[in-house]
Amino acid sequence: MKSGREALEKWSITPDNLIQDFRTWITNHCNLLTSDTLRPLDDMSYVVSTRRLTTTFQVIQVLGTRAFMVLGRRLCLFRLLEQRNGRETRILAVVDTAQGLRLMQKLRPLRRFVEPVIENALPPILKRFLKVHLVSLRGMSPEDACVVMPKSDCSPLVVFKDKTKYLSVPLEKVLRDLNDRYAELELAQMTPDLSIRTSGPVWLEVTGRGVIG
Repeated sequence: MKSGREALEKWSITPDNLIQDFRTWITNHCNLLTSDTLRPLDDMSYVVSTRRLTTTFQVIQVLGTRAFMVLGRRLCLFRLLEQRNGRETRILAVVDTAQGLRLMQKLRPLRRFVEPVIENALPPILKRFLKVHLVSLRGMSPEDACVVMPKSDCSPLVVFKDKTKYLSVPLEKVLRDLNDRYAELELAQMTPDLSIRTSGPVWLEVTGRGVIG
């Protein structure tokens, strides 16, 4: 992947290796939850299913991507060029940051009308959203993972169900290791500069083999 910055960064992820590394991480860092611990934890916690969250995210992603593409092209925010050569696909995107800044300035007067609507509508929407994704630990599907938020002052947990076993690890540990993994991939270095300091077009190039389209 290339970005508009001078530095060139290359990285790749092999899905099979990623899954195996994830299973190994669970084995090395999780503790077994007994049935005596599981029942009171289930009764005194909010349990959010990551599987349901993933399904919801996939639906939102499809709708959001289509809306973003249509609006982006209609408003001249970016242009996409696609080149296919066998199993290799190259996508070149040209992002016009100046046009984006002009659009933000035009929409700024609407802010005072939109903010009160968001403040009133957002809390009930979030409440309903979370309720849809709440499950019972004892009703978890195999291979599912849940974020457990105790109603008391106890620290949040992540619980994995492996067939009939329940494994837990502190949420803080999961977030810390994810952050370390993100730093190892050096994704931040490949993120283009789309701040107000950027006045000209930004070029993004992504190449995929057998995974795009």
